[in-house]
Parts: sequence; structure tokens; C-alpha cells
Amino acid sequence: MSYPVFLGAVVITAANNKIRLKEGAGAVTNAVIGTGTYYLRPGLLSASDLGFAIQSALGSAGPSANNYSVSVTPSIDPANPGMTLTVTRTSGSDDFSIVLDGNETFDMDLIGITTTTAHDASPKTSTLSCAAAWVGNDILREREPFGERIADVSRRVNGGVVGVSRSAHMVSWALGLAFVEERRMLLRANASDESATLEAFVRRFGAGAAFEAHEVPISSGTTLGNMSSSTRFGVLHWSGESVTGFRPRRMGPGVPLYDLDMVAHEQVV
Repeated sequence: MSYPVFLGAVVITAANNKIRLKEGAGAVTNAVIGTGTYYLRPGLLSASDLGFAIQSALGSAGPSANNYSVSVTPSIDPANPGMTLTVTRTSGSDDFSIVLDGNETFDMDLIGITTTTAHDASPKTSTLSCAAAWVGNDILREREPFGERIADVSRRVNGGVVGVSRSAHMVSWALGLAFVEERRMLLRANASDESATLEAFVRRFGAGAAFEAHEVPISSGTTLGNMSSSTRFGVLHWSGESVTGFRPRRMGPGVPLYDLDMVAHEQVV
């Protein structure tokens, strides 16, 4: 069994590239993320992985000899954050902390670290779900591609037909979700961790934003495995109706499980 994971495209520019880091007794410094478009993928550590970009930025910040690793953990358990990020010191001896002092420009909600961490040698882990991702608690009910084309087709008075094709062939996906626990679906059902919900993900990565869609098997317990090109089935954009009409259906009276049909358009590259 494989579970749906959606990873939003995080675009880093000079305006949103700074994480604040304190090492040892030194001053707080900026860890600068390289500009580019990233996805918060577990396990890949490639140039377009947000975790790898953050790892590189932290290792290059300040005069400390510390180096760091960044890992990402997705969980299908709705009682826990959907995805967490952990920063671990791999070398060096200075205590460290991730600092939120108002001078950071990176959106820290994307990695679930929303307050300044302890200043010590221990790993720093998200306390809330990373807003850069959504992890489903059950498998997709439907995942079907279908073709689309923009065209005008008119009938003549003699019964003939005239048509004009105004686009190339395009691919979209019908995505059916079922048995989604309310804490992974609705903002109002998870006020303590809104970023765990699909509703929050669609709000943040809707209206033209890209996201990667994966189906990922369990690695251990309720933790999903790493993601790769073999788990990804598309780079997608939510359709207009999916963004403007987010209307999940309760699967039974009093049951905290929801069903939702959505459409996403495949990105043309």
C-alpha cells in the first residue's frame, strides 16, 4: 500500500532566503538558502530538495566548525504532524539553536519550526507539520489521468460540423481521496496544527502554484519511506474548481472521515 504525499514548490529568492542560526556563544547569524525552486522530499538529498538546501545553508553560516544534516519524516498517523524536519549536528562541538527573532525572511511554517529552539547539542525537530507538504492517512481511492484540449466545435445549418483546436493535448488527473481523517482534511478540525490539513495545503499551493504528487509505501510503523522519481506520478497544479470549491464530504453521520474528489493539471515542461 502506498499513501499520497503532496509537496509544494517552494520558490526561494533574495527576499525570503534567510534562516537565523546561533552557534556557541557567538552572535546570531544568517543561514542563506540558495535561490531556486525546491521540494521538501525525504531522503533524496538532491539539488532541488529543500532539506538539502537548508543543510547547506546552515553549514555555511557563521564562524563555527559545526556541520549539520537535515532529515525529513512523513507520518500517516493523524495524531502526529504530517511531516517533520530535523536538524542534527554532525560535527563540531558548539551548541546551536534555530532562532526566530523577526529578522528571518524564510517562512518557517514551511518546515514546522515556529518558535526559537533550545540552545544545546540536541537535534532540532519541527513541533508542527511542515506546511510545505501534505501527507494523507489513507490510500487514494482514485488516481486516473485524462486528456483535455481547448477547442471550439460548431454545427452548420446543413448539419455539418466545423471545429478549431486552440491548444495542444493536455493531461489532467482525477484524484479521489477517501477515509481522510478530519485532522488531515479540515482547518477547523485541527486548529493546533493547521498545516497538517489538505485544506491548508490547497490554500497555500493553489491558484497556479506547482506541487509534486507522490504515492509512497510505509517504511516502518506509520512512517513513510523516501521519495524518488519512481514514487512521483506528476508535477501538478490544482484546477480552478478544486481551489475555489474545497468541499469534502463526511463519510457517515458523526464519522470523522472525509471523501473528496479533486482535479489537478499536469505541468507542461
